[in-house]
Amino acid sequence: MVDLTVVNNSGGFHGHQLKDVLGGIAIAKIFGFNYVRRKNPYLDFFGVGCDRPVASPLRYLFHKKIRINGPVWNGLDYKKANKIFGDINKKYGNRKCLLMLGNAMRVHPCQTIKWYEDGLIKRNVFQEIVDETSRDFMHKNSEMVSTISEKGCVNVTVYINRGTWYDIARRRNLKCLKDPKVPRYFFPMSYYKRILEQLRKSFHGRKMHVHIYTEKTNSGEIFEAFSKEKDVTVHAECDRAERKHDNVYQIFYNMVESDVMVTCSSAFSVVATYFRKDGMVIYHPHMHLFDLPEDRYFATDLKGNFDYRKLRKRFEKIESMKNG
Repeated sequence: MVDLTVVNNSGGFHGHQLKDVLGGIAIAKIFGFNYVRRKNPYLDFFGVGCDRPVASPLRYLFHKKIRINGPVWNGLDYKKANKIFGDINKKYGNRKCLLMLGNAMRVHPCQTIKWYEDGLIKRNVFQEIVDETSRDFMHKNSEMVSTISEKGCVNVTVYINRGTWYDIARRRNLKCLKDPKVPRYFFPMSYYKRILEQLRKSFHGRKMHVHIYTEKTNSGEIFEAFSKEKDVTVHAECDRAERKHDNVYQIFYNMVESDVMVTCSSAFSVVATYFRKDGMVIYHPHMHLFDLPEDRYFATDLKGNFDYRKLRKRFEKIESMKNG
């Protein structure tokens, strides 16, 4: 069997690197490769593939190495993926071979949902990845605790992307200012306010606390929008360029452990959806996250509307299971 590993050399920040790894794991599962991880002090925290062997130089000293590079930011479609990877096992399966994916050569796990439904692939790769990442993350971080969890309270986390990237986007007039299908699109405060209105309806009669995470830079409009709402706390944390990993780890853990997580289209919150096996997620479909199962992932329109009645039923089901 051919081994596959991911080389994180496509740049980006915290979530971007995880997209590359999960995108490589998706390819390995689809085409029958054996995923092996690379040591990475930052990524090791997330536990992805923690039970897999490490692709050390010594281990693969005498292996044939095949390098396949992107970028394919939005993920390969099935036809292109099959053309690139379909015959590799036939050609090299009987040899010691390491397939190295670099520069964002990926298939987003959510892409595989439709492929599975259409019979193009035989494995439910999306669900396998969600199950494994959720399990490995909690195993790797079994001693961590949420810093926002309140007993008897519905804990909601919201991630709003701003930071220095907002300035760059405006200066360069980038697509993410105009097109909601593009990653890093900046939703207005009205979008998040509408989501919270519906969550309050969903959990009417229950205590709810909303924790909004964002970066310090350009966080003023967020404080202005939510400072008077008693059930909302805004956390303006370090900017992503500061790369304060301990801070990032705690935010990510809080998001994964919350009862409901509201994403934006930034990579950091997008990848967190793959770590919440049973948790409910509210998201807006875009190029890097779409077609998610409707039983626990709730898609919004551009104004922030979603099926909050279905979310309430899901929450009640989870509560019933917890109480036996």
